[in-house]
Amino acid sequence: MSEKKQSIAKSAILVTLMMLAFKVVAFIKQAFIAYYFGATVETDAYFIAWGFISGISEALIKAVGISIVAIYTSYRISRGKDEAAGLINALLEIMFPCFIIIAGTVLALSPVIGKLLAPSFEGDALMLVCSFIRILAPVLIFVGLQMVFSAMLDSYKSFFIPRLESFLYSLFIIAACVFLSRKIGVNALVLAQYASSVVFLILLIVSIGKFHRFFFIKISRVPEVRRIFITAVPMIIGNSALQINQMVDKAITSGLGEGVTSALYYCHILYECVVNIMIANLGNVMFANFAEMVAKGEKEKVRDLLKNAVNTLIALLFGITVITVIFSKDIVSIVYLRGSFTKEAMILASTALVGYAVSFIAVAVRDLSVQSMFSFADTKHPMIANVVAIAVNICLSILLSRFIGILGVALATSISTVVGMILDGIFLKKNLPEYRYTGNLLTFVKCLPGALILILYCILVDRFVSLHPVFRFLIATVPGLFLYYGMMCLCGVKEMRDIAGKFMNRLKGKK
Repeated sequence: MSEKKQSIAKSAILVTLMMLAFKVVAFIKQAFIAYYFGATVETDAYFIAWGFISGISEALIKAVGISIVAIYTSYRISRGKDEAAGLINALLEIMFPCFIIIAGTVLALSPVIGKLLAPSFEGDALMLVCSFIRILAPVLIFVGLQMVFSAMLDSYKSFFIPRLESFLYSLFIIAACVFLSRKIGVNALVLAQYASSVVFLILLIVSIGKFHRFFFIKISRVPEVRRIFITAVPMIIGNSALQINQMVDKAITSGLGEGVTSALYYCHILYECVVNIMIANLGNVMFANFAEMVAKGEKEKVRDLLKNAVNTLIALLFGITVITVIFSKDIVSIVYLRGSFTKEAMILASTALVGYAVSFIAVAVRDLSVQSMFSFADTKHPMIANVVAIAVNICLSILLSRFIGILGVALATSISTVVGMILDGIFLKKNLPEYRYTGNLLTFVKCLPGALILILYCILVDRFVSLHPVFRFLIATVPGLFLYYGMMCLCGVKEMRDIAGKFMNRLKGKK
């Protein structure tokens, strides 16, 4: 393996391990929320409102943030650090007032937004949704600044500080649950959000000091700002469609009964744990390297790195999918089943988790393909694929929820993810003509024997082991995944052999 690939692999592994540690804290956070607040009308209202605010944040961060990384990296390499500083400062002069306007608009339209988000809510329940939207709207101002600073740090491959946001949020949530929940109820979660946003912004400002200097600049002197927003527009459209989709999902679940929206939220946190640790953070590392390779005209390296990353994730996620589907109840019980979180809520959340889990591999393939397209400043084609997939998701959510309830909402997401993955694979040929998903199909096939052994083993454990969920899960996971990954090495999955070889060398004290 070349020194460059070793560096990329090391960054990916370090970021993944870091996020794994952070997600352990996030699990504890979710357990505290479930314990202190459970699944009620009040939590439904909060999760609906916060889902909308965080959805806007995520849509803009993914769109504008990705554009900043790609264009800022190219600009810095071609023009130098000082010129690149002007680009960042021009962005700040635009983004800060823009996010104030966005926050003000959300606050003013909160009654309309609340009714759209929860059409089945009435009276006090609807007022709660609108109230939470108004209270949380100013968080968007912090988001604008955090987005620019985080993108700049990612461009320099300084991944640690930008990934601290969720960790800080978890710590503040835990503290708020313990010390404030009995005094101010769910409002404790709101206070925790603001406190973590302030602390995270301060950390970002301190961290960029060695890379950046602040100064006022005429925006007209930096035409690349316009290019960033032009590149971001298709992604904003696609991400906005995603938020509309999530609004539809919440509207559907709000009509399925009290606590269903909260159960879907709790389940989605578990789903996102795998997505963020195994997929999103690897994607961020890959994107930073893709952007640099594209800026240097190294398309072949982008193709090879993409193929290797996709194969690795297919191999890793196949086993995780099997474990999650068969032991969904145990997973939800371990994390949530205590305090105010009831057995009924556990059944709802675990049912949805099965529907989400079957999409893990499709999410990985789609997201890495999209990141590679973004590195070529191609945002139009991912937008088209995203909008089509979301249209499929909305139609299927409405249809399937009528027959299988919350499972239908989750399955609709998984099916639409596969649709998006296929479309992205077709569009990817524009930038990487020689890349085909069929090149990854062999890895998928080689995983099947190990997956079959894992399925049989997990079924036996599920049927015959009657212990606490923690012990059942450990008995299934540790030996089961060992058998699975061992079988992949025997079947000739190159990426797993490389990982196993590195692990053995580490144990022997070799580099």
